[in-house]
Amino acid sequence: PDPSQPEIHLLHLDYTPCWRAAAAWALGEIGGRAARPALLGAVRNFDNAIDVRHAAAKALGKVAMPSDLAELGRLASDSPEISVRKVFQAACSRIRGTEKADGSLARRGGE
Repeated sequence: PDPSQPEIHLLHLDYTPCWRAAAAWALGEIGGRAARPALLGAVRNFDNAIDVRHAAAKALGKVAMPSDLAELGRLASDSPEISVRKVFQAACSRIRGTEKADGSLARRGGE
């Protein structure tokens, strides 16, 4: 929104998670493993809006390493939101090497 508008103060309140979601997304783009604890906290905190948890899950998927596979698998199975669950499933597939370059899952048997 235009910063000169009087409603801009609403963005600074808890009415919208846009800043937290944007911050989580940015941490994934930066790719620093140091952000991992904060991202895990955001995913696990159900006081956060789904947008925040989804962005944190995406960011975790980008910084995840093979040593994170078990934890990401637990998050994938425990997440009540399908969109977040799918993000973690995709991250697990990427780590296992079963994801194609276009982001789809490779079928077993080399297809």
